[in-house]
Amino acid sequence: MLLIKRGPKAVSKGSKKLWQIITKRINYSAALRYRKNLGQVSLKRALTNIEIIALEKAHLIGKGKIGKDGTAASVGNYTLSQLRKKKIDTQGNGIF
Repeated sequence: MLLIKRGPKAVSKGSKKLWQIITKRINYSAALRYRKNLGQVSLKRALTNIEIIALEKAHLIGKGKIGKDGTAASVGNYTLSQLRKKKIDTQGNGIF
């Protein structure tokens, strides 16, 4: 029996994993919409689906990797190779 009514407290024991998967996908979708809107505002034009995918791919470069100072890669802490990959992904799809 699956009980998803009001958050994780209403979820039965066997379906807590399912609840985690659902909320993770919802959060990812919201983040993707945010990045899409931010890109459109920054470029002052609508983005094509290919450009949206390229932006998302570039955003994920460096995730879970080590940055230039030995800590997790993030804004201001990417290695040169990570920055090159980001540039290639965005320029190659006509974004910048």
